[in-house]
Amino acid sequence: MKLFFDAITTKDHNLTGEEIKRNFSPYVACAMLSQYRDCTLIVNELNLNSKYLDKQAQFEYLFEMIPKKRRRMVGIKKKRNDDLRVVTEWYKISDQKAEEYLRILPPQEIERMRTTLDGTGRHEY
Repeated sequence: MKLFFDAITTKDHNLTGEEIKRNFSPYVACAMLSQYRDCTLIVNELNLNSKYLDKQAQFEYLFEMIPKKRRRMVGIKKKRNDDLRVVTEWYKISDQKAEEYLRILPPQEIERMRTTLDGTGRHEY
């Protein structure tokens, strides 16, 4: 994906139509480009009309419309695991620590925590 992102933002690419059709993901490209203020309207327009365009056309649209500018590629935030949420709320720890706890805790213990926590994240006694 970095190859396509760089091609769109720096206006420099040697990609064939076949490469674009096979490997380009319009969803990921739009998600990454929409984080930049000068690209949001362009990406929104593409999202509204993407059902009418194939991958090649979507790539060409982004390539022609996005202003040339060096941008850092920022990834998409991954969704938070529900078990991770339960452990962080239960022990009041960071996500990183909770991932370590998840490797150790048995599934039954996590289920017990989930049933004990109410909607506010406090223990019910």
